Amino acid sequence: MGLIKCELHGFVGALLVCPHISNDFSSKKLELKKYTSIQLPFDDDDKYLVTYWYCEKCLNQFGLNNRETLTLEEFIETYQAAFDILEPICGVCFVSYSNHVG
Repeated sequence: MGLIKCELHGFVGALLVCPHISNDFSSKKLELKKYTSIQLPFDDDDKYLVTYWYCEKCLNQFGLNNRETLTLEEFIETYQAAFDILEPICGVCFVSYSNHVG
């Protein structure tokens, strides 16, 4: 997990989210009612998972809701466009955001 400098929390862990979640989050609209995490193994041992967050629109656009079990490398190869759109946001702030839209 990378770090991001949050105005409220300083340097904290960043989450990677689709632009719709990022825009909703940063504008404080809190209009997104559904979003889904996709967890992928970071290494071959499946000890560590990397989580990416997508709204329902992106899940459908990129076909992520019909995906099979993939490694991180397979995900990037198969869904490169979906991976490229991800944006970092503050993980601490996201918990608060999640409580409002969840």
